[in-house]
Amino acid sequence: MQTTTITAQTFNQNPSAAKRAAMDGPVVITERGRDALVLMTYEMFASFVEDARPKRKLIEIADTSPEGDVDFVIERADVGRKIEW
Repeated sequence: MQTTTITAQTFNQNPSAAKRAAMDGPVVITERGRDALVLMTYEMFASFVEDARPKRKLIEIADTSPEGDVDFVIERADVGRKIEW
């Protein structure tokens, strides 16, 4: 997968070229020399979103436990360090 970088000005002048480049990989659009936006195909976007989703929640795992009900006791840990603002 190839990543292309273009300026916002170039994107505004020729958005069709950026769309064609997005078919080969993400297109990073910069503003004032900094990465600002990413243009990509919907399929690529959907795969990123799917990869970012948690596969199973802890409560779902506990509900399917062969041992039955599981009790969790969560206690607050004292790290012994205070932050002052």
